[in-house]
Parts: sequence; structure tokens; C-alpha cells
Amino acid sequence: MWPPTLGRVYENQRKVAPFQRTGRKIQSWVFKWGYCLGLFVASSLLHMYSRFGFVGDGRSVFDEMSVRDLGTWNVMVSGFCQNGKAVEVLDVFREMCMEGVKMDSMTVSSILLVCAPLNDLVTGMFAHGYIIKNGLEFDVYVYNALINMYAKFSMLELTKSIFYQMMVRDLVSWNSLIAAYEQNSDLITALGYFVEMKRNGFRPDILTFVSLAFIVAQSGDAENSESVHCFIIKLNLIRGDIFIGNVVVDMYLKLGNIDYVCRVFDGMDSKDVISWNTLITGYTQNGLASEAMEVYKTMRECDVSDATCDLGVNRDGEGG
Repeated sequence: MWPPTLGRVYENQRKVAPFQRTGRKIQSWVFKWGYCLGLFVASSLLHMYSRFGFVGDGRSVFDEMSVRDLGTWNVMVSGFCQNGKAVEVLDVFREMCMEGVKMDSMTVSSILLVCAPLNDLVTGMFAHGYIIKNGLEFDVYVYNALINMYAKFSMLELTKSIFYQMMVRDLVSWNSLIAAYEQNSDLITALGYFVEMKRNGFRPDILTFVSLAFIVAQSGDAENSESVHCFIIKLNLIRGDIFIGNVVVDMYLKLGNIDYVCRVFDGMDSKDVISWNTLITGYTQNGLASEAMEVYKTMRECDVSDATCDLGVNRDGEGG
């Protein structure tokens, strides 16, 4: 069986099912027939293991390779990143630095993604320096990752500076900047950037409205809540998207507007347990215990999965 054939076997294995045992059997064939040095074969196997979460097996394949290119390093980095192995991502990053591997935008973006969860600003700033030194600062994807990282460290001035250094910005750039100020409770500045974004001809998407809904809810801005709601209705997002529907329901809940909580909830084509729990919470917070119990009963009758929720009322319908 020639290496290209083995590569196709790996690709089919990725498409059929995540059978770790089968993957290991294929791997043993590779080693038995002496194909472990082939980049194509090894990369296919790495992709398969990473996709199904067997990153430990992927690492063993990677360690057996005598020759690696940037693609295989990136598969290893992205595999750990996508499977929540932040520490391992930085371990691979340090190995790349020690071996003098020249990284690209995909590599450094993955590195930046894990720095905040690990509270590792030093590595993040080192990666930033690498970006500048190696001419990657013109990549929109990389700069968006930088904005997200510095925002999570609450370094808003640096976040803003990076944003305005960008020669080209996309909607993700604007959403990242707005979210940065929203997450750091600078609501007025966040709204200002939203206005500037529209002035620059960018059309808001779901992520924009998620940030706006949180801003409106935190600031108690009932007037702008209706504007946000109208934008979402125009884009027909509530009916077809449970997540955005839940965000709007939660926004009105935080504003204490139970009438709109019910109205938005009733207008959703599909609802999950979060939708039902938010409605129940709205009733209980407004002293409507009997209505909360009725909604809970309806939810159980609809056989909503994971239908456990904190009613704030007891079985007799009394306030708890």
C-alpha cells in the first residue's frame, strides 16, 4: 500500500467515525511498512487524531517524525488549541522557538488565543514582538487575535492602538473592539464604536448585537433596547436563532420588562431550556409565582431536555 493510498485511508477514517482503535491500527501499519517519515501520511494521521480529540496519540505520531514542516507544527498547535489543551499549545510554541521554526499567521493566532485563559501576558507580548519582527502585522486575522488577547487582559488603550494601526479592518475587528469595551464595562465607548462602525459602512451581525444587548442591559438603557430589538427583527434573527432569541429575552429580563420578555419568548420558533428558564426567572423576579409555575409545568409537558431550573418558588406556587 503506497503512502497516497494510506493518506486516503486516513481521510476516510476521519469522515466515517472517531474510532481510536482503528486509527492506531493504521498507525501500526505505517510504522511496520516504514512510512513514518512521510509528511503526507503523518499529517493525515495527525489531522485524524486531532479532529476526534485524541491529541495524545497525535503527539506520539508527531514525536516519531524525523522531518516536520510548518504544516505539521500547525496541525499540532491547532489540535491542542481546539481540544482545550492550552498548556500544551504553549509547550509546542516553545519547541518551535527553540528549533527556529518560522511561524505564520495561523501559528501565532493560536498562541494568542490561549494566553489570556492561562493568564500568560508575557508569552502574549513575546508573540506580539514576533509578529512585528517577522512582518505578520499586516494580517487581519492576526491583529484581531491581538485585539482579543489584550482586551481580555483589560489593556484597552493598547487594544485601541492596535485597532487603529490596522490598514484593513473587517467586521470581526469592529466586533472585537466593541466587545472589548463592553466586557470591561466601558459601555459609552462601546456604543460610540458601534456608531463609528456603521458610519464606516459595516453591517452589524449576530455578535455585534450580542454585545449591544449586554451593553443596553447593563446600562439600563430601555430606549436603546428597542432599537437593538428592531435591528434584530429586521435581520429576522430571533425566529431562526435560539441563541440570539435568548440574548434578547435576557436583555429585557435585566431591564425588568416582563411584557417584552414574554413577547420575544412567544415569537421564537424554537426554544431550549435556557429560553424557558429565563422566562421563569422573569416571572419570579417580578413576584409572579403562579405564572412561573404554569410555565414550568408547560415546559415539563413539552419534554424540554434538562428541564431542571431554579424556580425561586416551591411546589405550592408560593414565593421562595
